[in-house]
Amino acid sequence: MGRHANVAEAFHVAATGPEGARGLFRGTGALLSREVPFYVFGMVGYQQLKKVFNGVPCVTGRQRWLCAPGSCISTGCPVHMAE
Repeated sequence: MGRHANVAEAFHVAATGPEGARGLFRGTGALLSREVPFYVFGMVGYQQLKKVFNGVPCVTGRQRWLCAPGSCISTGCPVHMAE
């Protein structure tokens, strides 16, 4: 079994230990500086993929078109290429 009987006991020991509550959060800055950029890139990538697979609203002048899903990936929007 582990060093403590349950989570509450482990938390109590850590919070009342020599470093106190500050010791519970030691390393949080390093963790966040490592993880946050990956979350940001992941969300940006997710938003871009949503646009690709759900259709992209394209605007030319005063006209607004909803391009077919996947049509604007590499060739540009075929609706606007004909104009």
